[in-house]
Formats: sequence, C-alpha cells, structure tokens
Amino acid sequence: MIVRFLGEASIEIEDDLNILIDPNFESEPETEPDIILVTHEHDDHFDDKVVEQYPGAEIYGPQSFFDKFEVEGTVIERGETIKEDIEVLGCDCYGSEEAVCYYYHGIYHTADSADYPKPEKDVKLMFTACFKDFFNEYLTLVKDIKPDIVIPYHFNSKDNDAVQEAMELNKILREAGYDSRLLKPGDFIKFED
Repeated sequence: MIVRFLGEASIEIEDDLNILIDPNFESEPETEPDIILVTHEHDDHFDDKVVEQYPGAEIYGPQSFFDKFEVEGTVIERGETIKEDIEVLGCDCYGSEEAVCYYYHGIYHTADSADYPKPEKDVKLMFTACFKDFFNEYLTLVKDIKPDIVIPYHFNSKDNDAVQEAMELNKILREAGYDSRLLKPGDFIKFED
C-alpha cells in the first residue's frame, strides 16, 4: 500500500482499493481513484473538477457536503462502513455542519479536526491538522492513539506561515517521542502487506 500526501488535507491511498480523500490537492494523484471520500463541506476539502476528472469514482461524504456541492454520490454517517474496509468515524471540524474521519487498514485521516475519536484498531499512519491554536489537543490525541507514524497536514505548501506551523507541530511531536514526518505534496510512504 502507498499513501501519498497531495497537499492541503488531500491524500491518496493506492491499494486493492484506490482511495482519494478530500480532493483539493496541490499535487495530482498518481492513480485513478475507485472511491472519493470527503470529510466535510468546506471548500478547501473538495474541488468539483474531480467529478469530471474521475467520472468513474464513487463519491462518499456527509449530507452537508452533498447539500453544498450538488454532486452525485452516497451520503454516509458516523459509524458506517464503506466497502467493508473503510470505517467512518465522527469528528468535529470548526465551522462545519457535519464532519467525519476515515480509517482504512491502519491509515487514519482526521479531517481538519482537533476533536476525533480513537479507532478501535491500531493506527500505522495518522494525519493530523496543524493549526497552532490546537497544538495541545493534537498532542493529547496522538498520545492517546499512539500511531506508528504521524503526519501534520492541512496546509498549503506555498503559504510560509502555514508551513511554519506544520514544522512547529512536527517538532513538538518528535520531541514528545513520536515518529512525526513532514511531507511535501507528492511525497509518499509505502507499507508492505
């Protein structure tokens, strides 16, 4: 399995099921997604050009996302499972009507939340937002979840202030003893089955 950071909150998972999460990316995906997952209705988590770009992909997201973007897809709710492998967990994203996080084979995408649950299974790789006002919350969540690797994300790589915040959270997590890595758009991590 390959997990690629695409910029902002967008990641691509290449596996038996190719998954694109929060497709508003700086770096183009390497594969055609089977599934597109959206965490919530904010503009920085979805670019509707992906509907035309990937017409064969199934789109999943909370009702508030579909109300705003008027795209065809499947409404999902907290506690559901998609394709028997993708767990939908509830979370709270600032200013969002409704938000979800996704867990797939040890990969945990936490939207841009500072309030998300601990998955029941082990977390190999966790993406966590890096807004300075919530550094303490992120550190507390990482301590509770204990991912093998944590990636600060949800920043535009061309925004120096946002990159500085990501670097600062990365440093805090590393100093706390966690394997935290800062990725550039297009960078990936490969996991052996």
